Amino acid sequence: MDQTKVAKYDFQRIKTSAGITPYKQLGLKLGLNKCLFHDDRSPSLSIYQRNGAYLYHCFGCGQKGDVVHFVKIVQGCSTKEALEILTTGNNFRLADVQTDLDKQQRERRLVDAYKKMEAECYNKLCALNRMANQIAEMITLENMDTHGLTSFFLAKDILEYELDILCNGSAEDKLSVFYGGTDG
Repeated sequence: MDQTKVAKYDFQRIKTSAGITPYKQLGLKLGLNKCLFHDDRSPSLSIYQRNGAYLYHCFGCGQKGDVVHFVKIVQGCSTKEALEILTTGNNFRLADVQTDLDKQQRERRLVDAYKKMEAECYNKLCALNRMANQIAEMITLENMDTHGLTSFFLAKDILEYELDILCNGSAEDKLSVFYGGTDG
């Protein structure tokens, strides 16, 4: 028997021999559970058995896989390391996993807040830009200097520049728009 077949056989044997234990170590059971991978208000993570191996699938966040993939995700390790954990019977603690998941959730919330702030800022700048365009259409060359509207056109240019940053700029440039605008 060649090495590939042996490795493939061992891989399948490890997946089936691990059973449900890795899931149980984290308080999960066969059937529906609250998902560890996202802020789950109602059970959406299904643990089930197919062809002798225990699999998981979350209907909320879409995470799915076999027991090896599960260990990889919760431990943040490689496939080889996950296989070693499963074959040596090493336990992994929920506290370690929960800390990592809390960090991921905090990061996700920050990204969500950033995207919300970006959208709000963009919408406000677009509204201001529409108003500025309407005002610009009403201004003629004769009354521009009389009413001191030169600064209006400078502000309009800065507004368009900031909109361009929100559409095409880097995250750092976008943050500068969020927290006080650009220097133009």
